[in-house]
Amino acid sequence: MVGHGIRNRGMAIAAGIMLALIASSAQAQYINDPSMVEARGKKERAAQEAWVMLPPKMKICMDQALAMSQMSFATAIKQKLPPYDPRFATQMSRCQRLAGRDLQVNFPCTIEENGRPVDTMCDEVYAQLGGRQPVPLTYQQYVGADLHARKVDIIEMESPPARDARLGGQRPYR
Repeated sequence: MVGHGIRNRGMAIAAGIMLALIASSAQAQYINDPSMVEARGKKERAAQEAWVMLPPKMKICMDQALAMSQMSFATAIKQKLPPYDPRFATQMSRCQRLAGRDLQVNFPCTIEENGRPVDTMCDEVYAQLGGRQPVPLTYQQYVGADLHARKVDIIEMESPPARDARLGGQRPYR
């Protein structure tokens, strides 16, 4: 009787192994099925095209937002995730807010120099305030600061060409 139980267990194990082999073979055929490979390739290409089609400011912002989650465009594409995937909704919303405002350039303004008002032309710039002078930021720096919850202001500054024209190439002493 004891030998009979061992034989039944051995047959059950052999049957289990056979079923596992059949299942893995079917899965391998499914994975290697040309239509499945093509479908995966199409999804990956579609994700890549969606990332490529983002406006430049959105790409800059999403690149930094993904990096904060230890991701990149490449990993999102490899996972077949387009930018409009619900998992990126928070980042996309924030980036749309950041990228949505275009800064004004070359508009008339009045600045103060040596205690006197001076009419000139200004540009809006991203800047961090705090020291004696505001520190202008590039869009990429602005996005990074905002994503890391650092305060960034939009201020008016005299445009470099207007300053050069007004001063005639001479820089005042500081």
